[in-house]
Amino acid sequence: MLVTTDDEAIRAAAEAAGAWTPFMRDPGLAEDLTPTEPVLKDALERAEAIDGPFRDRRVPAADRQSSRDPEWIARAVNILKTRPEIDCAFAANKTHKNFWYKAEDGSWKRVFDWMAVYGPRQTCTPLFREDTGIASALRADLIRQGRRTGDHAEIIEVDDTASGIDIHDAFDFYLAEKALEWFRERGE
Repeated sequence: MLVTTDDEAIRAAAEAAGAWTPFMRDPGLAEDLTPTEPVLKDALERAEAIDGPFRDRRVPAADRQSSRDPEWIARAVNILKTRPEIDCAFAANKTHKNFWYKAEDGSWKRVFDWMAVYGPRQTCTPLFREDTGIASALRADLIRQGRRTGDHAEIIEVDDTASGIDIHDAFDFYLAEKALEWFRERGE
């Protein structure tokens, strides 16, 4: 497993866990607002320069996600192994909420017109929020193109609130710690 980081402590922990960390990430690719795609592309290109072309599958996992089920990763990889027409597979958290966006004219619009018809949450058409940070497998060619997802995706449906905790600030970290405590208490 290749780990890319700009932090020596993370590198040491990754190596202690058996990961391959042949280089340090450029600090410009480790900022809070750095997109994932250039980080993946840089890691792939640098690793291939050292070790030759990578196989056709990669499993990126973001460090800001609080939890993931290893089975989701295994399913994503298996999808690529068995379905050559699929270029990426990733976890997506299910939600039954209605979504709005702010249009260019400043007005608020529903994402879909059908969201104007309200009913019990359980009967609403579910939407799926892409969560490539908890489980994702993609063909190396997508990474070379600077992409994280492709046009022929398979979604691993996840209905797991804890896996959706994306850590960006102290409150998110607090939520993640509480979720981990909850799982430990239940032996999960």
